[in-house]
Amino acid sequence: MDLPASFSLTMLSDGVFDLLPGQSLKEKEVALPQVIAAAGGTLDGLVGSLGLASLGDMPDDIALLVLSRNLP
Repeated sequence: MDLPASFSLTMLSDGVFDLLPGQSLKEKEVALPQVIAAAGGTLDGLVGSLGLASLGDMPDDIALLVLSRNLP
């Protein structure tokens, strides 16, 4: 599969939904792309957008995988 010259692919476990704003799963599903976009396609950005660096006890298992190439 050919990938664009510049891209970012983000995969997350469902534990991330516990960190997102919103009451319902539907609201959290709507918020997720906005959080990922705010992260700028990077792992560090995603950690910041989700507030993982300052999180004491994690509510659930959280796994992140970010693959990127040639981001601005």
